[in-house]
Amino acid sequence: MDQKIICRTIKGGVQSWTGIPKPARDKILSDVEARSCRIFELSRNGKYLACCGSKGVKIWNMSDWKIILDVPLGQIAGAKFSPSENFISLWEPYAVTTEHPQGFDNLRIYKISCGSLVKAYVQKRNVGWEPTWSPDDQLMARNLNGDVHFFEKENFARITHKIEGQKIRSVSIAPGQSPYHVLCYTPGFKGQPSFSRIFRFPNLENTNAVASRSFFQGEDIEIRWNKTGKEVLIMASTEVDKSGASYYGKNALFYLDNKGNSAVVQLDKQGPIYAHEFTPDGKGFCVVYGFMPSVCKLFDLKCNVIRDYGPGHRNSIYYNPHGNLLMLGGFGNISGKMEIWDVKRHKEIFKAEIPDVTYLCWAADGEHFITGTTAPRLRVNNGFKIWHYTGSLQYEFKVEEGDELYQVALQPIPEGIFPEKEIVTEQVPGIEYATKQDSKKAYIPPSARNRPASDLSTRTQFGIYTKSSHLPPGLAMPAQPIAAAGKKKKKASRNLEDQDIEKSVKTGPQPSLNADVKPVPEILKNDVERNKRISSLNKKLDQIVKLKEQVAAGKNLELNQLQKIQKEEEIIKELKTLSLT
Repeated sequence: MDQKIICRTIKGGVQSWTGIPKPARDKILSDVEARSCRIFELSRNGKYLACCGSKGVKIWNMSDWKIILDVPLGQIAGAKFSPSENFISLWEPYAVTTEHPQGFDNLRIYKISCGSLVKAYVQKRNVGWEPTWSPDDQLMARNLNGDVHFFEKENFARITHKIEGQKIRSVSIAPGQSPYHVLCYTPGFKGQPSFSRIFRFPNLENTNAVASRSFFQGEDIEIRWNKTGKEVLIMASTEVDKSGASYYGKNALFYLDNKGNSAVVQLDKQGPIYAHEFTPDGKGFCVVYGFMPSVCKLFDLKCNVIRDYGPGHRNSIYYNPHGNLLMLGGFGNISGKMEIWDVKRHKEIFKAEIPDVTYLCWAADGEHFITGTTAPRLRVNNGFKIWHYTGSLQYEFKVEEGDELYQVALQPIPEGIFPEKEIVTEQVPGIEYATKQDSKKAYIPPSARNRPASDLSTRTQFGIYTKSSHLPPGLAMPAQPIAAAGKKKKKASRNLEDQDIEKSVKTGPQPSLNADVKPVPEILKNDVERNKRISSLNKKLDQIVKLKEQVAAGKNLELNQLQKIQKEEEIIKELKTLSLT
């Protein structure tokens, strides 16, 4: 079975590529609806593709590319298939209009086989709007203003069970089979703790919870179930850390299972939790946490550390489908650093930097993975690449000039289709990069670019070029740097620095400067305050040089650091003024 790659561009619309690692474009949905598509969604087992555009929603069967459902709704902003691919939920932003002064049912559920609308209701939230389903689609739950309604056996006309008055914010049904387990999260208010409880359906009273965990500082949570549905990780987070220890807020990780066990996952380094994932075999979980360089550790189901991957600049975890390869990555603001480990041998196979990654997914064969660069996050080098786990590039697609790639995804494939293969460490043959790679050379200011190498000069303590062609008339540079007079606290040290200043001034201009350039005025020799200011400005220029080197290395800077770089010209002008005074 060949796995497909689906991508969405401005000019080309929605396109399908088949075959990994050397895909070929086999389908272009070039009609108007596909070209104007805002989002697409793939079903859990890769059977269906849904495209939502201004002319409506269309669902294709990906085996023969026949349209099986066409819904004339042009404002859909979210689509989600049920786990067994029997239903699709479509959400559009809630609004009160002249046509609907009381609002309207903005979330609709359709049965795919017959195309009928089976349920519609109001869902104002744009985060967590999706109803939650059991794996066999026989149980559906929705959150309505803090109450949870349950529907069974595809009968959406009758609410079989309710949880009322608990002000529940999130609800999730475990992926295991019947009897179903349901997790509900209730945030705390006015000094009260937050609660996460696991119920065995249909026993939904608080006293019947099979597992419960209370915690403070939990404004929001992220729920991550084990594949078996017996264990769950809950990451509670706040946007603001009241202790002031972290700019990124505060979070904590909790473990619960359907046997009644619960625990706090003890992390030995302060800082945010970037990623947490259960292993595919369900016997443990991996966590990346702590201030950079972050720490990555593997825990068993008793929350004990069983493996340490050491420190590194990472914020992502990706297990391949067989669980024998682990990818640890640093993406976003960490410049695309990537490591691939052999899980059984605990051996690093590949380590490199792959920049501009906004999408990453393992292929179903467990040997290849795809990276994508998409807009609007990044508008240059848009396209996708296919890699082998040993680090060789197998395929590269780049959109044509003037086009942008807005979405790319791998078709999900059911487990068991591709067998697990033996891991090799020697790099397999690949292809050369077609995309231009970022240069690692030192930063050169725009005014000095496109010049011969001999014409480029280094910055002096005044922040200007030593070549006479770059100096304004009347400005001369001393041969040696002027010492900062106010650096030392003791008076004797200041006097010694003043003597160094006088010596450097007496040496006169550099031989390479024009003879017409006047020397530094005599007043600079005794004006300690001026020398202090010059020293301070030189320090700022040194900091700017270091920041530019970080930019050249691909690091993303904070806003205040970028503003500091923009002040370089202003600092240079002030240095020139001080030197000519």
